[in-house]
Amino acid sequence: MDNEQALQQFKTAIYQNKYDNFDVIELGLFLLESGDFQQRWDVAKLFPQVGEKIIEPLLIILENENIETEYRWFVARILSEFNDLKVIIPFTKLLQTTEEEEILNVVAEGLTKMGNSAVKSLEILLQRDEYSRLLAVKALVQIRHSDTIKPLLTVVDDYNPEIRAIALECLGSFHHKPLIFILINALSDPVYSVRKEAIIALGMQSKLATEFNLVTQFKAFTL
Repeated sequence: MDNEQALQQFKTAIYQNKYDNFDVIELGLFLLESGDFQQRWDVAKLFPQVGEKIIEPLLIILENENIETEYRWFVARILSEFNDLKVIIPFTKLLQTTEEEEILNVVAEGLTKMGNSAVKSLEILLQRDEYSRLLAVKALVQIRHSDTIKPLLTVVDDYNPEIRAIALECLGSFHHKPLIFILINALSDPVYSVRKEAIIALGMQSKLATEFNLVTQFKAFTL
């Protein structure tokens, strides 16, 4: 079977809602691997309709850096259609590990696109172990929407200073008055990296500098 025949079979199965047929997944993966750009594009538009059963096989491909970048790029685009922790966590990990700009861009865009709905999933991780909390905070920073403020506030006193610093960096990008008190309080954090992020974040609040006497606050604490 050539690629055009495979593509037609794939499209027919999708249009006829035959998602339970394992051959649909096999056809989709075959075309993503061997198809030209247009064939891959056609598959990427339709593949999410098959449902969550495609997540696991696609993640195996995405996380294999020995596989062709364009192939993985299409896989990442497909996975970004799923607002699921099974996707959010691998995406967050990839942001920390891969140096492939094409993959980084589509993964970051995917997390941003998940947006508000992804926040609820990440809030669950913030209640788990330290490693999970760190991943969740890094993902929330990528989304960087006002809905992330509330969950980020739950970790500004986390015992892991890296988590505290990342949360403060993100919170500093929002110009909300109540956050000023959180940032000022972080100036007395015992860890240098956390204090540094607090100072940088407060420095971005220039419009509120006079009202909150930030210059004096800076003088009271040193790095």
